[in-house]
Amino acid sequence: MKLKISSLLIALLIAVPLSAQKGSDLLKKAKKAYLSFTLDNNNKSKLVEATNAIDMAIKDPEIIKEAKVWLMRGTIYNEIGVQKITIKQLGIGDINELPNRKYPAMEALEAFKKAKSLATKKSETKEVINGLRTAQNNLSNEGIYAFDGKDYTGSYKQLYEVLEVHKILKAANEDSALDLPDDYENQQYIVGLAALNAQLFSEAKEQFEDLYRKKSQKPAIYEALYKIAAQDENADLNEAYKYLKDGRDLFPDDTSLLFAEINHFLRTNQLDELVSKLKSAIEKEPDNISLYNTLGNVYDNLYQREAEGGDPDLVN
Repeated sequence: MKLKISSLLIALLIAVPLSAQKGSDLLKKAKKAYLSFTLDNNNKSKLVEATNAIDMAIKDPEIIKEAKVWLMRGTIYNEIGVQKITIKQLGIGDINELPNRKYPAMEALEAFKKAKSLATKKSETKEVINGLRTAQNNLSNEGIYAFDGKDYTGSYKQLYEVLEVHKILKAANEDSALDLPDDYENQQYIVGLAALNAQLFSEAKEQFEDLYRKKSQKPAIYEALYKIAAQDENADLNEAYKYLKDGRDLFPDDTSLLFAEINHFLRTNQLDELVSKLKSAIEKEPDNISLYNTLGNVYDNLYQREAEGGDPDLVN
C-alpha cells in the first residue's frame, strides 16, 4: 500500500502543469532548455520547451518586475527569429519544428524594451543593447519576407519597428544598422511601400513626406504621394499634382512619373497639356499602341472643343 501511495505522489509531482509552477522555476526551466538548444541547434524541441516555459513565467506578477525574465524572453524570441530567417535563407530545416510564433522579432523587441526599463546593472543594460541590435536585424528580414508573402500589414509593423529600434539605440549613444543616412532613408522608403500596399495611407504619407522634404532620389515616392493625395473623390487634384510636378522636375526621364502625369491630365481634362506629354511618352515607348490611340482621342476632343467654340476653319 505504501508503494502505491509513493508512486501516486511521484506521478502527481511529475504531472504538475506549467501554470502551477512559480515564475522563478519556470525561468530556470527556460534557461536550461535554451542552453540545451544552443549546444545542439538541431534539437528544436528544446527551443519550443524554452519558449513555452518563458511564456508561462511572465504570468507570475512577481517575476515580471525583474529585468532577467524579460532578457531571457527577448533572447529566446530573438533565437526563434534567427532560426526562421536561417531556414528561409538557406532552405534547410523545417520551420514547423520551431515555436509557432508569427512575429517573434516583435515579441523580442517588446521584451527588451521592458528589460531596459527594469535594468539596474550595467551587464543588463549591455544585454539589452545587444538584444535590440539582433531584434533590429530580425525585424528587417522578417518584414521583407512578410512583404514578399503579401502580408503587408505585418510587413509594415515590423519594418517600422526597425526605425524605432534605431531611435532607441541612438538615444543610448549606441550604433545602429541605420547609422548611414542612405540606409535610414531606404528603410523609410520600404516602410512607406509596405504601408501603401497595406492601404495604411496616413502611415505611408508620414514616411514619404519626410523623404519628399529631403528631395529623395527615389522617383516612386513622388508618384505615391500624388496617389495618396488624389485618392479621395473630393481631393484637390491640382494641389496633389505638386508632387508629380516636383518629381518630374527632378526626374524628367522617369517613364512611370510621365505616365502618372498623363493620367492626371486625362483625369482633369487638360487636353492641351496632354498633347506634349503623350508625344514625349511615344518617344520613349514607340510601340505602345494605346499612346497613339489616346493621342488621337485627345486631338479629336480638341477638334470638337474648337468646333463648338465656332472656329470657322473647323466648322467649314
